[in-house]
Amino acid sequence: MSFEFLAPDNLSRWVERLADAPRSTCELRRIEADLHREISGEVVRKARVIPSRIPENDLPHDASALYKQVDHLNDVVIPPPEEWVEEVHERHDSYVDKAGEIVLGPVRMGYENSSGAFVEKPDLRPVPHYLEQFEAAVRFKHTFLGSTLKVTVEEIDGSDYWEYEARIAASDGKVFGTARGEAAAHAVVAATLVALIARVST
Repeated sequence: MSFEFLAPDNLSRWVERLADAPRSTCELRRIEADLHREISGEVVRKARVIPSRIPENDLPHDASALYKQVDHLNDVVIPPPEEWVEEVHERHDSYVDKAGEIVLGPVRMGYENSSGAFVEKPDLRPVPHYLEQFEAAVRFKHTFLGSTLKVTVEEIDGSDYWEYEARIAASDGKVFGTARGEAAAHAVVAATLVALIARVST
């Protein structure tokens, strides 16, 4: 996680950006990608991703030909739409080291070619729909505020369309952040950012 993201000035900038966010799904997705890029500090870009990942246990020793076939299908036969994704270059897992011992640690994502050389191939994971999917928004809130502070969402009858107001509060009723959005998820993320400002500024 990038600590620069938690700077009060940066959080305030994000609150303002969400308040002015357009209704366009395409633009909201771009905002979600920018937000995830700042949070993770990883490479976030657009890419075509196959619907289901090939299980690693089913990969042959030299997976280069298989990956080329998959890329050909993506580009020519059944090209899926481009999606905002995060490049994941390593994960924590158990593996056998050169001494034959089983250890737990970071493992680079990739495969061995026919020559035995390691070819790095990062896993591509879709960026969460923070502003459009309520579950993703609540996970965002849990990541930064935990479960001690609770979120409640109220439906507001606006003049032209429905709005939602999210409130982040402690069990004693003390409110740390409130915000409105055209979607419940949008309101939860914005309220979380407001609550974060209150926390990091004290």
